[in-house]
Amino acid sequence: MFLNEKLEMYFKLKSLKAVILSCIFAMAFTMAEAVDIKMQKATFDDYIPLLEMAGYNVYSFDIKSLNDKSYRLAFSCREYMGDSLVSKNIILYPAYYGNMRLLSQFSKKFQDTIKPEEMYDSIRGIYKCAEKIVVGTFSENDSTTLMSVNVDKMASFSFSLNLKSINNPVSGQNMYFYKTRPFIVGECRTDEFIPLVFYGSSWFDSKYNVIRFCGESELNPDMSDQIIKDVPHSFVLGFSITEMTD
Repeated sequence: MFLNEKLEMYFKLKSLKAVILSCIFAMAFTMAEAVDIKMQKATFDDYIPLLEMAGYNVYSFDIKSLNDKSYRLAFSCREYMGDSLVSKNIILYPAYYGNMRLLSQFSKKFQDTIKPEEMYDSIRGIYKCAEKIVVGTFSENDSTTLMSVNVDKMASFSFSLNLKSINNPVSGQNMYFYKTRPFIVGECRTDEFIPLVFYGSSWFDSKYNVIRFCGESELNPDMSDQIIKDVPHSFVLGFSITEMTD
């Protein structure tokens, strides 16, 4: 009788343990399922993928290191077929600007109206000084893209890029599909071309039967990246820096 009671107690405890474990697993499962997702206000960064899909791209380059002197920034846009240069500059007008404006460049009457706190550097007599260059693109239509360049606080300009279509042998259709890549910009020498933004066409990959544009996310300024060799048609926006002398 005593043995039977012990066995009965053992099975009751085992059954109770199983029930408790089942409850724990059920609670854990319920907690795992009960996630809390709330809508939040979208930030500007959330719009970037949509803007890029619509053909809008923007790149900003810090040029504060140039504020030690007056420089002339001369912009040009080169055109390539494959990796062969076909034009050193497609911009049809002179595109060069100073990086700063000195108070001494204005009339005495205007100088008298400017307060020190309104100047970029009153001690050095700098009225305005550019700290960045912003390059952007957006599609005007299927075959034309507008590229804009803004020299912070100094000037801005834009010009058109005439695109070339590629044929998709699978569908038999001609299409336009261009994308951008920034160049790596570090220490630069004066009076040399400094590439900033690459704008190139996609190409047909016969191995996978797809139109593609993929490769390095940032490009070397010596144009050595494989993606540059793969792209059939491209533009490179850049500039050169020349020290201004009195």
